[in-house]
Amino acid sequence: MRMDAVVPPSPGFLGILLTDARIPRVPGDIGDPRTYPFPVQYRMVPGATLKRLIRLGDTRLEEAFLDAAWSLVREGAWAITGSCGFMILFQEALARVLPVPVFLSSLLQIPWILPLIGPSKVVGVITADGASLRDEHLRLAGVEDLARVRVVGMEDAEAFCRAVLREEGPLERHLVEQEVKERALRLAKGTPELGAVLLECTNLGPYASTIRDALRLPVFDINTLIHLVFRAVRPPRFRVPFP
Repeated sequence: MRMDAVVPPSPGFLGILLTDARIPRVPGDIGDPRTYPFPVQYRMVPGATLKRLIRLGDTRLEEAFLDAAWSLVREGAWAITGSCGFMILFQEALARVLPVPVFLSSLLQIPWILPLIGPSKVVGVITADGASLRDEHLRLAGVEDLARVRVVGMEDAEAFCRAVLREEGPLERHLVEQEVKERALRLAKGTPELGAVLLECTNLGPYASTIRDALRLPVFDINTLIHLVFRAVRPPRFRVPFP
C-alpha cells in the first residue's frame, strides 16, 4: 500500500479581474468558476469595457485596475489574473506594486513557448480582434522577436462576435467552436512553420482541445498559465514513506 499522498494547499483563492461586459460563460472560460479545481473570486473593473480595452487601449483605466486588484489581495488572493488578454496594458503597473504574482494576459507565455518549439518555429496567436492586437501588446508581454509570432483574429466570426464582442448573447457554443477551429486551420495552412498556438482571448479556452485535435500542436491559453502559477504559489506537500 502506498503511503505517499498530496496534502491540499493552504487556503486562499485566485483573484480574477473581469471586464465590464456581459459575456456568456461556460466551463473552460476564465469567467466560469467550474473551470478550476481551486477557489476563485471575481472583481469587475468598472469602465473596463471591451471597446476601451481592445479597440481603444485606454490606459486611463489603470487606477480602476489597481483598486480592483488591491481589494482582491486584501481579501486573500494568492495571485491576480485577468479575463482579457488585452489587460497586458496594465501588467507592469499592477506587478510593480502588488505583493502577489500578477499575470493579466496569456500573452506572457510567448517568450518561454518559443524556446520550447525550436528556433525555426513560430507561435500562432488566435485573438478576439486581430486588428487591435499590436506589436505594443507583444512587447509588453516580453516578446523580443516579433517575426516569430503570427496572429489571426476572430473579429469576423459572427457567432463569436455576437456573444462576446457585441455582448448580444446567447453563446452558441457549437458555432463558436467551428469558427475557432476554422481560424486555427487557416493559421496552420498559411504558416507551415507553426509550432504552437496561443489563445489570447480567455473566452476561447473551452475550445483549446478542439484546436489541439485539429492541428496536433500544443495549445496554450490563460488556463495553462493559471495552473502553472498555482503550482508555483501553492505547491503540493508530498508525504514520503519511511524507508
